[in-house]
Amino acid sequence: MRKQTSVHRAALFALWLCALPLALASCGEETSTGEDGVGATAGGGDGGALNLADSATLTGGVELLVDSVQPPVGPPGGGTYAIVRAIGMGPGTRIHFGAAEAKLLKVVDPSRAVVQVPSGAPGQVDVRVELQGGASGTLAKGFSYVAASAAAPTLAKVLPPKALSSGGTPLVIEGGALGQGALLFVGWIPVPAEWVDATTLNAVSPPLPPGAVDVAVTNPDGQSALLAASLQIGDKAGTAPARRRAPRPAARR
Repeated sequence: MRKQTSVHRAALFALWLCALPLALASCGEETSTGEDGVGATAGGGDGGALNLADSATLTGGVELLVDSVQPPVGPPGGGTYAIVRAIGMGPGTRIHFGAAEAKLLKVVDPSRAVVQVPSGAPGQVDVRVELQGGASGTLAKGFSYVAASAAAPTLAKVLPPKALSSGGTPLVIEGGALGQGALLFVGWIPVPAEWVDATTLNAVSPPLPPGAVDVAVTNPDGQSALLAASLQIGDKAGTAPARRRAPRPAARR
């Protein structure tokens, strides 16, 4: 009886030794995505696969997540000033909408870049971000070219025309056809904008180096307007006019 038990244990041990390399190989399994970024998996400590976001691709073993484009739509003629959100952006970053490369206006921080969208055919395109180090990522169908259904915004003036380089100067931006939820850029830095009406936005200047900077706006439909070199940044600020406020909705009776 003892002899049979010993033989049985020896057989089990030999079987375990044969299976060990296969088990170790499967624990370290890692699979890269294809062009569409779908189906990427990596070995997880809980025994299940770690599903990577559909918008992510792996290049050189480095995952780059492209999170969003704001706004996600714009006219086929291009020109939309948009914010692309990704991870790890810096000098040398390149961003493509479909096959066309966007003009990179400013890398605001490692997770935000401001671009001017190139022209494209009506429909959806992938947005691809390439870093200088070789990592890249794609947001599948991240931007849609659609015909505009409303008037394009215009910018007339920025008051005051001077703002402190340290930031914090109250600004009033005047123009036309400014949409609720419009994006405002001062020196190509996105700043919160208070929508008053279709002709007025209130904002506060961000910290900027001395010199003349552009002010731009993008409506939610992707149409944009630019007022070039319209704000002078320095050690003195002008006096802003009294701020208008958006009318409050009438109380229900």
